Amino acid sequence: MFRECPLVHEPYPPPQIESARALLAEIAEQLRPHPLSRQAAVLVRQRYLDHAAQIDADARLLGVDPIDLTIANLSYDLFLGLFGCSTIVLATPEGPFVARNMDWLMPDRIARASCVVPLPNGVHAGAVGSTGVVSGQSRHGFVVVLNAVLTDKVDLQGYPVLLFLRHLMDRAGSFDEAVEMACRTRLASAALITLAGTRNEQRVCVERSPRACQQRRPHGDEPLLVTNHYLRLAEPHACPRFEYLSRQFRRQPRPDAEGLLALLQHPSVRQDITAQHILASPARGIFRLFVPVDLLEQERHEDDLASMRKLL
Repeated sequence: MFRECPLVHEPYPPPQIESARALLAEIAEQLRPHPLSRQAAVLVRQRYLDHAAQIDADARLLGVDPIDLTIANLSYDLFLGLFGCSTIVLATPEGPFVARNMDWLMPDRIARASCVVPLPNGVHAGAVGSTGVVSGQSRHGFVVVLNAVLTDKVDLQGYPVLLFLRHLMDRAGSFDEAVEMACRTRLASAALITLAGTRNEQRVCVERSPRACQQRRPHGDEPLLVTNHYLRLAEPHACPRFEYLSRQFRRQPRPDAEGLLALLQHPSVRQDITAQHILASPARGIFRLFVPVDLLEQERHEDDLASMRKLL
């Protein structure tokens, strides 16, 4: 079972602000002891003044410290090994259709705070006050989503990944421009950046290390599937979720939206840290966010916090 999350606008509802404050403050609390967290936050604020200004505004809205909120926006780069995500991009008569699970620590906290948040050039699946982007849709006709990939390469001179995707949403004026930015920008961490436009040939996974890049595009109308491993940039390795999705689409090439949601919730795809389900179609202007109902009914984040502490 799942519940659809609303699109919110200012003035934001107090419950959304409270749940976002609880989520972001707790992330920052767990990341603050990381030996690089404060140094990285200060460096990012000095280097990316536009992001710093937005983070300051979001911090005032939530009543949290700007440095803490900056640290929270670096969570992907600081704890890369604890994230996941599964992404499907189908070719349809109406253009690409994206279905994906967003897998992140503290999924219950994320589910409670989740909403569709307006951006200057589109929307993203986040929480009130979340500056960085994990899944978003631009009014310029493309979707961008992030999947984690684990490597030991971190570049403190590179663009933090969540803030880079916000930058891409703010600046890219087309699918092709977004792909170019995703390929050429020096990043802080490895990432799998999936982009989908309004035509079926506009589907690509940009496999990234901080400096290297390879594009992976589907053949013809085959589905583009992305989980958490390289297929072009390094030697592929087995991923059970990828293998399961591959088998399913050999049997049923193009399920409808209801079938895709059922697939995202299947035990072979959903993980313990799955926090959001997202359906999107740039050509049709669809961007819908759902959260698993069971995450709204109980607290499940203590084990996640323990996992984070082990890495400090």
